Amino acid sequence: MKQSGRRSIFKKGKGGAFLRFLIGEMLLIALAGVVYLFILQGNIPLPVQPGSPSATAAPSATAESTVTPVPSAEATSAPTPIPSATPIPLEELSIAAGEDAPELPSALNDSLKLGMNEFKAFTEAGQNVLTVGGYAFIEGLDAAKSSIYLVVSDADTGNLVGMYPATITPENDILSFSESDGENLSNAFFTINLDVSEYPETSYMLSAVVVNGDTVAFNFFDNRIFHFTIAEGELTIVE
Repeated sequence: MKQSGRRSIFKKGKGGAFLRFLIGEMLLIALAGVVYLFILQGNIPLPVQPGSPSATAAPSATAESTVTPVPSAEATSAPTPIPSATPIPLEELSIAAGEDAPELPSALNDSLKLGMNEFKAFTEAGQNVLTVGGYAFIEGLDAAKSSIYLVVSDADTGNLVGMYPATITPENDILSFSESDGENLSNAFFTINLDVSEYPETSYMLSAVVVNGDTVAFNFFDNRIFHFTIAEGELTIVE
């Protein structure tokens, strides 16, 4: 006897397999759609083939902005200016004695006591200036009544080059003299700035003449054969 009722279009066991196939197709389509959206929005990086233009990494703007140049020491350090020498004023330079200069004695006088306590050269600012300081007095006489002259002579020929009046600079504590040496011996001290810029090239001697009343005495400061030289326009002193 045949069973009555609706007849299934699927064979037995085939319906479940077809249903699973449909579900799988739907999931695959959905996954493909999600991947496509991610690619369009750039959320999934695509692999770059070596050698392609995009394979070279672009420099980072942030890294460049953090680099601060450091100034070098040479750019920040300024050279120290060297001060230029100041010429000795003309009013401080001694002028050679004129017609009122005493006549130079022909012989030395040992009663003339003299010495140096300052002897230096100034060779800057186009000047050659000799500075001499010391004392000179005639023994037994009043030094306050004396006039002192510095004498410059050619060391080779002995010829007189010039005679210059010295400036009296009273001093009391540099040297001590006995009472028998003379009076007012603080007035025996002198100083002089002698401009020798125009002197010919040779060696020179220094001596002194002291005039006190009718007495004129002449003597050398020491036994040096010369005191200074001029060579190639430069002044050099002998210590």
